[in-house]
Amino acid sequence: MNKILLSIIVCLLLNSCTQKHQLDTVVIQQENRQKIVFNKTTMEPINGVLTCQYGVMGSYKNGEMALGLHKEWFDDGQLKTKINIINGFNNREEEYWTENGEYIRKYIYSDSVLTNWNLGCMDSVACNYNPMANLEDSSCVFALKYFDCDGSSIIQLGDTVFGGIIFYLDESKEKGLVASLEDIGYYEWGCQGSIVKGALGIKLGTGMKNTAEIVRGCNEKTNAAFISHNYNLSDYNDWYLPSLIELRTMYNNIGQGSELGIFGGSGNWYWSSTEINTKDAWSIYFNGGLEYPLNKNGSAIVRPIRSFNTDTKL
Repeated sequence: MNKILLSIIVCLLLNSCTQKHQLDTVVIQQENRQKIVFNKTTMEPINGVLTCQYGVMGSYKNGEMALGLHKEWFDDGQLKTKINIINGFNNREEEYWTENGEYIRKYIYSDSVLTNWNLGCMDSVACNYNPMANLEDSSCVFALKYFDCDGSSIIQLGDTVFGGIIFYLDESKEKGLVASLEDIGYYEWGCQGSIVKGALGIKLGTGMKNTAEIVRGCNEKTNAAFISHNYNLSDYNDWYLPSLIELRTMYNNIGQGSELGIFGGSGNWYWSSTEINTKDAWSIYFNGGLEYPLNKNGSAIVRPIRSFNTDTKL
């Protein structure tokens, strides 16, 4: 009976390898490296450091693999692919792993036909990803932007979204405030010598109204509120000058009063939209957090803010 049986092991791409046959092992000698011994049946490294990218061992007949094992590894030696050829290449089992060693899936072919059908979502980013699926069934479901698969918001303080840097989030983490990505310059508060009706708001959520009242009640078109009101960044045009507490929250959460310390380290004064009297308005020194009544004719930095709501993507 004429049979051509050849047991081989081939290592390519990364190194030039030679081989020696032993009874139970295959010995691979890599140039300028220590030799590696593989188990002849399982193709598992017994010793040494694997640097070859793939190996094949088995029986060949008429130039084609009839029975054998093909394995591929990542550069660090982690197993990547295992193909067990049972009766010619058309009858085989294929298994795959990630670079982190996580098992992905298995395919079984009989006469080139996949036999172990396992329908499911094969997109690893999807909420219903099925690592055992080997046939996509278009069932993938994905989390909404800014949310995880459980429907919880994933945004946090310091994130750059909605046109700016998040410095305040409500308890649901679905609504909040962002500060502009940049200081937009030094400006006067304006309206020196007069009271702006309705610009006394101090709390969170009052900066927008303060700004609107200042724009309506002051003649200057280059004051801090007017500049903030007309600011446009990242296709958002609903910016305003923060109230005192909004400015304080910005300092505490993303300014020099926080671990993030994203801006404000030069020791400058920042305007709030909260008026005190005919002469002064509230400001905060961003290298220490001092709140101070600054003369309205004085010059301080302006950093506009805007509100957002993840439900409306605004």
